[in-house]
Amino acid sequence: MTYTLQPFDVRELSRLITNLEATLVDKPRLLVFPDRLRAQLIAAKPPALNSSTLKELAKWCKTDGQYAEGGEIARKISLLLFGRVIDRDALGV
Repeated sequence: MTYTLQPFDVRELSRLITNLEATLVDKPRLLVFPDRLRAQLIAAKPPALNSSTLKELAKWCKTDGQYAEGGEIARKISLLLFGRVIDRDALGV
């Protein structure tokens, strides 16, 4: 299955990434993921997700438990970027 970035609101994506970072403030090792999203989608011209970041987003989209809030934000990011929630099973992760 392929996922193609659609045009997205950079300000909204930035807001969502900031919200994701806020949920991870107690887990500094996990902050590398929002950093990669910001670098690949906001700082890079043109924006593009590499394969490993796409797979990590897919994992976050199917996250619950103690990271449920981060999973909800990841689903919103996926909807913003692709118009649907990434299917981690289809990506094999």
